[in-house]
Order: sequence, then C-alpha cells, then structure tokens
Amino acid sequence: MSSVLTRAWMVHCKGSFVASMTATLRQMDDYHYAHLISTFGKIRSDVVDFLMETFIMFKDLIGKNVYPSDWVIMNMMQNKVFLRAINQYAAVLNKKFLDQTNFELQLWNNYFHLAVAFLTQESLQLENFSSDKRAKIFQKYQDMRRHIGFEIRDMWYNLGPHKIKFIPRDGGSHPGDDACS
Repeated sequence: MSSVLTRAWMVHCKGSFVASMTATLRQMDDYHYAHLISTFGKIRSDVVDFLMETFIMFKDLIGKNVYPSDWVIMNMMQNKVFLRAINQYAAVLNKKFLDQTNFELQLWNNYFHLAVAFLTQESLQLENFSSDKRAKIFQKYQDMRRHIGFEIRDMWYNLGPHKIKFIPRDGGSHPGDDACS
C-alpha cells in the first residue's frame, strides 16, 4: 500500500514541477532567454552542459507524458512552451556551436533527437482527435509538427559540411572482403 501511495505522490510532484517549469518558461521572452545564456559567461562547457541537460529533460518529459492524455489543454500548452524554448536554444546552437572550431556533435545530435521526439509524440498527432477537437486545437495552437518540421529542416541545412558527421559509417566487413585479401 505504501508503494502505491509513494508512486502516486511522485507522479503528483512531477506534474507540479513540470507545471511550474512550464509556467516559468511561458513568462520568458527573448530577452530572458538571452540573459539566461549570458549568465554562463564565456565558459563554453557550461552552456554545452546546460543545453545537453535541457534537451535530455525535454525529451524525457515529452516521451513520458506527465499529464493524462485527456488533459489536452495542459499537454498542448506544455508543447507550445517547450517548442518556443527549443527554438530559442536552437538559435544558440546556430550562433555558438556551428563553426568548425566550436562544433559539438553530441549537442547537435541531442537537439535532433529532441526535435524528432517532439514531432512524433502522440499528443501532437491531430488526426487521432475527433474533427471538432482537432479544429479547436488547430485554431488555438496550430499544427506544431509543421513548425518543428521546418525547424529540423532549417537546422539540417545550417549544418553545411557537418552533415557528414551524422551519417553512420559502415565499419563492418563486407561480403567478399576475404576474397580480396
């Protein structure tokens, strides 16, 4: 019985934490995001750590819905706020981690994994809602998949010569390799 109560309390606490974080992020404008990044000063590794942890946390929260699926408004509000934050942090990637000397493969990789998780999450699959509910969601929030899809495309194009780093290399043996030796 106590483990059931403990689990229920943990879910409640996590939901409260996410709601508070979402409310805080919702209040932030461009200036606040810029100021947040500037607080790290010139310590590049601190910015990398912050973005890495944020991307991982967002991906985890997107993958494990904190709110029940029928809390559509709360899920959509969280997605809208997360999408704005993701876009703000994508601008930081482009500004600070795109040139040859400062490129961070794992950071960019985490960004793309987060963006794809956002795009494919169940709560944004509008075709799964009734036509009336879909129309109301679209009217208030638009189709956020489209927005993140364009962002993924733009970020991919921005990579330029770094794109090759995202293509897996085939390190295995090929049939017939022994015949050539």
